[in-house]
Amino acid sequence: MLQGTAAQDLKDGNRLEFLVRRQATRSEVKRAFEDLFQVKVAKV
Repeated sequence: MLQGTAAQDLKDGNRLEFLVRRQATRSEVKRAFEDLFQVKVAKV
């Protein structure tokens, strides 16, 4: 369930927000998301 800013971003800007490990790098997050959802990530 999306609430507050995350829900508004999805509606207005076609963005999603996810909780990730604090130690994760941007490239790790991007690669994991692409592998999990079989999509191309534009920006992290």
